[in-house]
Amino acid sequence: MIAGTAVCHAAITTQATSMPQPLPLRPTRRLTSKFMKVTVSPARKSCQGMIPMQCLVVDGETFFSEIDGFQFEPGYNYTLMIRQNPRSPDGGIIADASIYRYQLVNVYQKTQSK
Repeated sequence: MIAGTAVCHAAITTQATSMPQPLPLRPTRRLTSKFMKVTVSPARKSCQGMIPMQCLVVDGETFFSEIDGFQFEPGYNYTLMIRQNPRSPDGGIIADASIYRYQLVNVYQKTQSK
């Protein structure tokens, strides 16, 4: 009985020391820029980040970021080319902000909403 207990204890000790160590909390790949063709709806939508805001509606989804260089006018549908850039070179996340910044490249179309 005592020998069986020792074997069982040794197995538990071996299991506990061979567990994998946690990985560091950092991105495994580098974030890169990309170009995106998007549509913007004619009205902003109430949304909630850290504070209540009025968000753009991009491709039918609430868009919590702004698009640098884009002057939104209510009542118009837009088709845009934007560039998505990592907010910081190491891909770190800033509080409630997106990890990306968005910049206007081109306004393809601006049409008055019906």
